[in-house]
Amino acid sequence: MSDTLRLSANKPEDIRVAAALLKGGQIAAIPTETVYGLAANALDPKAVAAIFAAKGRPQDNPLIVHIASAADAAPLVSNFSEEAQKLAAAFWPGPLTIILPKSDVIPPIVSAGLQTVALRVPAHPAARALLKACGLPLAAPSANRSGKPSPTTAEHVLNDLNGRIAAVLDGGACDIGVESTVLSLAGETPMLLRPGGISREVLRDLLGMEIALPQKLRESEAPPSPGMKYKHYAPNAQLMLLDCNIDDFAAKVKNIARQGDAVLCFDEDIGALAFLGIPLLTFGGIDDPRAQARLLFARLREMDERGFTRVFCRVPQGDGIGAAVLNRLARASFSEEKEAKRLSPLRAEFDSTQKFLSVYKREREATARRRREEKEAKRLSPLRAEPESTQKFLSVCKREREAAARRRRAEPESTCVIGLVGKTGAGKSTAATLLAQMGCTVIDADKIARELTQPNAPILQTLADVFGKDILANGILNRALLASRAFADETARQKLNAVMHPAVMARITEMIDALPRGATAVIDAAALLETALKPDHLIVIDASEEIRLRRVMVRDGITAESAMERIRAQKNLVFPNENTAFRTIIQNDDLPIGELKIQLKEALQRMVFAKTSAPTWLVVGLGNPGKQYEYTRHNAGFLCLDLLANNCGAKINKLKFHALHGFCDLNGTRCLLLRPQTFMNNSGLAVREAAAYFDIPPARVLVLFDDISLPCGGLRIRRGGSDGGHNGIKSMIAALDTNAFPRVKIGVGNRPHPDFDLIDWVLSVMTTSERAQLREACEKAADAAKLIVSDNMEAAMAKYNAKCQD
Repeated sequence: MSDTLRLSANKPEDIRVAAALLKGGQIAAIPTETVYGLAANALDPKAVAAIFAAKGRPQDNPLIVHIASAADAAPLVSNFSEEAQKLAAAFWPGPLTIILPKSDVIPPIVSAGLQTVALRVPAHPAARALLKACGLPLAAPSANRSGKPSPTTAEHVLNDLNGRIAAVLDGGACDIGVESTVLSLAGETPMLLRPGGISREVLRDLLGMEIALPQKLRESEAPPSPGMKYKHYAPNAQLMLLDCNIDDFAAKVKNIARQGDAVLCFDEDIGALAFLGIPLLTFGGIDDPRAQARLLFARLREMDERGFTRVFCRVPQGDGIGAAVLNRLARASFSEEKEAKRLSPLRAEFDSTQKFLSVYKREREATARRRREEKEAKRLSPLRAEPESTQKFLSVCKREREAAARRRRAEPESTCVIGLVGKTGAGKSTAATLLAQMGCTVIDADKIARELTQPNAPILQTLADVFGKDILANGILNRALLASRAFADETARQKLNAVMHPAVMARITEMIDALPRGATAVIDAAALLETALKPDHLIVIDASEEIRLRRVMVRDGITAESAMERIRAQKNLVFPNENTAFRTIIQNDDLPIGELKIQLKEALQRMVFAKTSAPTWLVVGLGNPGKQYEYTRHNAGFLCLDLLANNCGAKINKLKFHALHGFCDLNGTRCLLLRPQTFMNNSGLAVREAAAYFDIPPARVLVLFDDISLPCGGLRIRRGGSDGGHNGIKSMIAALDTNAFPRVKIGVGNRPHPDFDLIDWVLSVMTTSERAQLREACEKAADAAKLIVSDNMEAAMAKYNAKCQD
């Protein structure tokens, strides 16, 4: 699907376009007073299934059906009770969802197989206009990726779902900010299943009866309402809730805070927490739960945009709508015990819970990094600007495609070779089919082997010489007899490989050489890693043993015992790091086809990028972005990096990894030049992402930065060491988890007097003479960098360290 069409809720013609899309079976995001919803025709099971695919949402999680008025509820329910009529009269349109026994017109996929349906009449004028225009009940959960913070602006929707849905109807920021209250009237006693904009106390007073609360769901039990079973609203950062007063909160955070942490606090808390020296995000006053609700999801998303790893939050009061705020925070919060329990089916593959959590943390960070990169790419795209008309939007799309085609034609490209492997039953064949649909040339090694052993093929005589003449009859291979002998033991299997692998490899090489410039070849081979083939990248499809067992039984029509024998007979996959520059492991535990395709597509994009631009050194200049810091002492690293780029004809103008970057060759060594845009104190975030992306070890991360212990224009080269009080280096050490990375210190001189504030000194603009001295030092630093990346650290130190005293 192409980029999502952005429509304006203020334009009647755009509302008509959205209505036409929905009536045509497509899905679109719509504004409501609570959060943005991802809408589809509730009476069309195929359209509703597209919601689950786009969100990555479990199908045992029911959806809320939005209607234009209470009168539209009649055909959707079997009994619109007196209590329901009373609630509808009081709160519809508004942020109240009522669960009632459903009629037969509601498809099972909407209600997750339950005999109830959740109904709501939204109050947002655009939502009501759209419901009237399309004349349909609309199933509409929140318009975000499943488990992530709900969207309260159209921008939030596009950050999560651009390209996954047909359109988003931009109606501005949502007024309430948290999802609707969900009240079930399906039982004898009304039950509050999800707190929201209408409090439990208000509902109790209106109905004149007690409102019950739900019991904890059993693992196999389907949730009667969204937001009850699965982890919801969670940012990538670990959100830590602390229930204490402001003084105790400040003391606790001070003791455990580290680089990459932040605080989510009330407006009144800023003064008491400023001394912590970490970012503070506010979400309303301590006594203003409506402001908290309105700002909460935006702040959760901001945590990811700013790349925080942990965020500490004071627990708000749980009265009225504050109960909804507390509920969302609790659902978004992190604890190792909670994560381990939620992912316990995967834990059996690891030696210990601690190892499991460590692996999961790395996967979570990789996912967060990928999403931040996607967000930056989208933010810079000209398609992000709101089009004035569909015709203008299509015109922009066309120009963008033509520009991309020109860039591709201008750049030299080579074939990208990807190995595809996986355990039996993991879904490797499905992945191969999807990769072929994406334009890859899939080369099946097993198919080649069968072609090479067709009747009277030359290789058959060699096989007969090794495994016995009787494996051939009239020039036809008895495959069963060959298998019984070739797989009898490891020695026999190696003999088979010695005969077959060279022939298969020769055919694969011929096919790759015949591909056009810039093509991507995917080699599907169970024994790929045992051959002489060294792919540029590797995609590994994996799944839990339980799921693979089930798939093999269904696929081959065999018993569980026979299927398990086949699974255990397969050799363990080995990943030779020296042969493979990039590896992606996809855990295919019943992934929807759409999600599997997305993960494969993302892997391809990363792999092709790494193939064409794989550096072996990362050269980082430290500084602060923005004109106001351009000629300050703290930006010596930026100045040096820019000079280095100019000397080798490179441009540092591409935005990725929270940094501006460019590529260059220094003395024949491919280097990535990096200018972090995260400000000095968070420089490590950009460096960690770039180094991880290209698998560059810390020993090949060269850092250029200012040093006040050296006279202006001085230079000092080091293999590693402490941060020396420099916040940028402190961030680097924390991000790389080592201080063993080379560095070039550029002298900017110490403050003129001990009473002169150090921060004011390093952020002050240099004089003309100081700039000249610094430029001369940067010229030397650039020359030293060329020596260092050529593995001549000793030569660089001997040439420049002796000329300057600390």
